[in-house]
Amino acid sequence: LELGERYPGDAFYLITGTDSFNTLRTWKDPLSIAACARFIILDRPGYQLDETIVEWVGGVLRAKNCLIDISSSEIRSGHGEMLLHPGVAAYIRTRGLYRN
Repeated sequence: LELGERYPGDAFYLITGTDSFNTLRTWKDPLSIAACARFIILDRPGYQLDETIVEWVGGVLRAKNCLIDISSSEIRSGHGEMLLHPGVAAYIRTRGLYRN
């Protein structure tokens, strides 16, 4: 939540899949997150967006995306890297993102 102080006047967005968004009520301080950032929701195979949560956070933006059956957990473990854009995969590798 420090980003708002660091970048006053800027808009922030949180991109997540329907599977993760539907668990929003279990996140730590979800309404504070919703107050600081708009959600951009990507469709995920086998999941329907929970409209009660959409209303709870005051609306979301929906991205038009191809349905790819991969989760962030699979990307973090390295199993889904072949489905990523090469530039994204390189960015993750070179910056050591998602390492244990």
